[in-house]
Order: sequence, then C-alpha cells, then structure tokens
Amino acid sequence: MIDSGSYMYNSDDPVEMGWRNWFRSSKVHQTLTLNNEDMKIASKHLFWDNSDDLTCLVYENQSYGNLNHKRTTLFVDNKYFLIYDEAIGSAEGEVRVHFQLVPSDFKVEEQSLVVESNF
Repeated sequence: MIDSGSYMYNSDDPVEMGWRNWFRSSKVHQTLTLNNEDMKIASKHLFWDNSDDLTCLVYENQSYGNLNHKRTTLFVDNKYFLIYDEAIGSAEGEVRVHFQLVPSDFKVEEQSLVVESNF
C-alpha cells in the first residue's frame, strides 16, 4: 500500500496549501476515521510477537475523544497480511477504514468487507 506523505512546504499559494492540507488529512492514510475527520495521534503499542510463519502486531490509538481504534496486523507465512480493525467507544457517526492500494489488479468483496490485491 502506498501512503501519502509528501506535500509542499514554504508556499503561500492557496492551491498548493489546499493540496498540502489534503495530503496531511487522516482520510488519505491507512487508518480509521470518524466522519472523515482528522484523528488525534495518541498511539500505544500493545503486543508484538513473531515466529517462522506468523508475525503479529497490535496497537491502539485514542483517535477521538470517545473512539479508540485498535488494529491487529498479522503477517502470515511471510506472504499474506491480515488486518483487523476495531472501533471501540460510544462515538456516533460514520466510521470508515481507508486504504490506498498501488495500481494493480484487486478484488473488493463488499459483503464480507475483504479486499484482495494481486500486487
């Protein structure tokens, strides 16, 4: 997955500043948002372990006052990533998980919320 992270510095051009703000927004990164609003970064590492056929990383972020984002990432058989997101809290609104994929063939299974890339 690509991640936006380059933007323009030292410009007062309104168009360039608009692009800079867009690239800095949470919704264009590999994360979970509430109502497409920018999140607060307050991450906490919870767990890390690896073996020959499985690596596991778990962390959480108190992204919004009443919403905690917990992500578990598994790297299985040195071949597949499985990402499991949990939105925990009393927040109300639209929760979205954002991923930007590199140009390649991919399949989206909307019913099961699975995305498979052939990259």
